[in-house]
Amino acid sequence: MNDYQIVVDSTADLSEDLVRELDVKVIPFPFTINGISYKHYPDQREMAVADFYQKMDAGALPVTSQVNPSAYEDYFGELLSQGKDLVYICFASAMSGSFENALVASRTLRASFPGRKIHVVDSYCASVGEAALIYAACQMRDQGASADELLSYIIEERTQIQHYFMVEDLFHMKRGGRLRTQEKSLGSALKIKTILSVNEIGKVCIKAKVRGIKNAMQDLISRVTSDVDDSDEIIYFIGHANCRERAERIRDELVTKKFCKKIYICDVGPVVGSHVGSGMNAIAYKKYYKG
Repeated sequence: MNDYQIVVDSTADLSEDLVRELDVKVIPFPFTINGISYKHYPDQREMAVADFYQKMDAGALPVTSQVNPSAYEDYFGELLSQGKDLVYICFASAMSGSFENALVASRTLRASFPGRKIHVVDSYCASVGEAALIYAACQMRDQGASADELLSYIIEERTQIQHYFMVEDLFHMKRGGRLRTQEKSLGSALKIKTILSVNEIGKVCIKAKVRGIKNAMQDLISRVTSDVDDSDEIIYFIGHANCRERAERIRDELVTKKFCKKIYICDVGPVVGSHVGSGMNAIAYKKYYKG
């Protein structure tokens, strides 16, 4: 039995069922919409994801904020007091200052829990990319990896997670400052759909600009299917921001094109959703090979 707990963020957009399946603890990230602050939990206890996007579609402009060091001390301290070491897989530091705050909290807590290990690791990922990395980490834990071994595995594998996503337009990416000025203006021209990815250090980058939703969906799928071969055993995470029907179509096409060990469809929650807007679709995966 492992003597450590994997801790993750609600930015990974894991469902309540998947949280139970993976046996991870989730730190809720904060967001504010229409002047009211909430925390996003996998069970959506403070605001349903559908309600969040309904408010966005009606013109609300949500904002997000970091988890502060004091909050991290509370979350981590509760688990450490139960005698568990921690491996915390954090939302990409290129997208949030929460990672630095978690490091501050871990240094403070080591004085109070000198015998415990507190590993804080930058995932370089977000949303379903983060979910794919967490899933792989949990598999290693279940195979008996120690906390130190798991930390090394995550650091090695975090750059191997593939992320591709499309947005309806670049308005919310522009508003959140996630892209350079020139890229934002080009991406908004002619209402084309933008295909984006996350690079090896967790920064968002543009991969292509495609006319129309149908072509954008095909571009996402072709990027995935050209990257894997028929012998690969793939676990896909498909994310959607209030457009599950499109996510299901992507799932169905992936099933017909390539061998899939498993596919999870995830709701993109309010924290990531604040920066991509309604109508985003994403695919993330890590390769698994048949023995």
